[in-house]
Amino acid sequence: MNSNIDLGRIIRLLLMQTKLIAAICLIGLAVSLYSYFSATREYRVNSLMQIYSDEYQFPTSSLNINPFLGSSNTTNVENIATLFTSRTLLKKLIIQEGLNITFSDIKNNYLRSNIDVIESSNQKSLIFNMDFGPDSFSIENEDFSFLNLNYNELHYLSELNIQVSKPKTNRNQVIKTSLKYVPAELLFKNLKGKLSIQQTVNERNIYRSSNSLINISLITEDIDEGINILNAANNLFIQTNISTETENAKRALDFLDSRIEEIQYDLEIDKQNFQKFREKNQTVDVDLEIQKIINSLTIIDEKINQIDLEINKALESYTTSNPLYLELASQRDTLILQRSAIESEINDLPLAQQEYIDRFKELELKQNLYSQLLSKKLELSIQKASTLGNMRIVDSAYFDQKVSPQLTSSFTLFFIMAFASILLAVYRGLFLIPVTNPAEFKDSDINNQLLAVIPKLDSEDNSESFNQSIENLFLNISTNLKLKNISNASKTVLLTSPTSENGKSFITRSLSKAIAKLGKKVVLIDVDWKRGDQHKDLNRKKITIKEFENISKDNIDKYKISENFYLIPKITQLDSSFQYIYSSRFVEKLNFFKSEFEYLVLDTAPILSVSDTSVLMTYSDINILLTRHGQTKINEARQCIALSSQVGIDFDGIIYNSYEKPSSYYGYYGLYGNYEYQYYANKYLY
Repeated sequence: MNSNIDLGRIIRLLLMQTKLIAAICLIGLAVSLYSYFSATREYRVNSLMQIYSDEYQFPTSSLNINPFLGSSNTTNVENIATLFTSRTLLKKLIIQEGLNITFSDIKNNYLRSNIDVIESSNQKSLIFNMDFGPDSFSIENEDFSFLNLNYNELHYLSELNIQVSKPKTNRNQVIKTSLKYVPAELLFKNLKGKLSIQQTVNERNIYRSSNSLINISLITEDIDEGINILNAANNLFIQTNISTETENAKRALDFLDSRIEEIQYDLEIDKQNFQKFREKNQTVDVDLEIQKIINSLTIIDEKINQIDLEINKALESYTTSNPLYLELASQRDTLILQRSAIESEINDLPLAQQEYIDRFKELELKQNLYSQLLSKKLELSIQKASTLGNMRIVDSAYFDQKVSPQLTSSFTLFFIMAFASILLAVYRGLFLIPVTNPAEFKDSDINNQLLAVIPKLDSEDNSESFNQSIENLFLNISTNLKLKNISNASKTVLLTSPTSENGKSFITRSLSKAIAKLGKKVVLIDVDWKRGDQHKDLNRKKITIKEFENISKDNIDKYKISENFYLIPKITQLDSSFQYIYSSRFVEKLNFFKSEFEYLVLDTAPILSVSDTSVLMTYSDINILLTRHGQTKINEARQCIALSSQVGIDFDGIIYNSYEKPSSYYGYYGLYGNYEYQYYANKYLY
């Protein structure tokens, strides 16, 4: 690839393809505008909800009631997102708001509220017509027809269960409409995809805060409908949450009632037994000795429980080798030793005092448990009565912003298309499109000498300039031969092209005729043995290999076309042209022509198509690459030069054939400091 690509060349390539760039840009503009105006308008509606921890928490105690309450009060935002978009809740919302019912006439959407129950027995979509009359309604489609159905009754039809309430209409008015019913099961995924639940950005500990603000948004095509749906979803979620909390509180109350009844019964029996024991053992001194021991045990037990809590909390942040943990463990061990000492002291007391202590501790424990249960029952009763849940709506649904289509997206698409068109134009100019000015070779770092620029010969008007170009070509060939110190009596000139249809045969023929007119004996040898057609243009026949090898001084005039101009037509029925070119018979015949003619002009096959040409170049004194305006690509010319270098021979020059005014753009060759473009245009196109 050319490493010398400057800004001027890039701009020239773009100017050459202004039509292509403009077409792609117009297509991009049309596509972006069409996508903008034809796209479905979507909007975002938002609402704000606060989630906070339970208002009524149970105090910590030895009796764990919380498992019976469950986890209905959701303080985890991740769980809320899952519950809010659950299949059950969204299906209930779809049915409640009639989102699975679409009327053909939008003005009849108010009738959704009159369809109380509708469901398909086989979970498939249905389209049917309905007539809402003053006293009854009718429903029918291609598969069924039911007339005069009563309002406010559940009707079990062939594929449909439906209950309709009477709409508010003028007397004797019949509303005819058609609607589409889609089972909620088929819609909840679509609705779930349009819902978004996120914790507000000012919350650091996302999904773990016990008092969080969450933003609930919905993408909708109708702002008013979206606001109604989102408000309904929020209310439904809160009511469902409250209902769950109430049910959990009720179950917990039932459990507490049964436990309170059991403990109350046991407590009354223990009180009676304790009273009998005191009456029987009136001599026991409970005021001084026993009360002191009981108080000491109570204090130590409370301290042990408190340290246990601190140890459990420390284990969440520290290891068992941490000094803080070790200090707490040491304190606990000391308290346990103190309690053991007191228990040993109790064991030394008289049996009556020991029994008194045991009975007193058991009675005190049950009394405390009974008091806790009554307190918890009161708290649960308040919670059940309040039914406030642990969430509230801070902001009802409101319009936030338009989601799509965005005009900026359309402009972005247009600019992407425009940028892509520029990249395509540059790539196409560098690698794909053919040359349109001789200066492009040098611009592409192809520095072979330009031997001739031949204008397009499309009429007699420019035949003079054409002939002059052919004469200049021969003059440049002669000059090159002198520079190469070729002073042979006969000179061999080879012309090839990258591909076919470059005008090679016509130029070699014209060059041969021009040389002949100068009084020099020239032979044109058609060695394009695959597709050569010089014999057709000069009204001759193809020859066999035997005829070719039998050419001699005696019969050479047989191949004479005009004064000093001879043609050797292409050889037909040749088994292997490549092997024959390498043969001594061909070289011997070539030497014969050199002895008879001043100039040998070889019309060869395209070098990129046939390998014969690379071998023939070794037999020639001067090798010329013929390119054509609007057909030869820079890459093809570069490949030809690389291929010739592989056999150790370089092209001595390039012919630019059939030069004409470019169809895509003209007149900007002189821009950006490159004079050569304008030079060739002024010289050959005016």
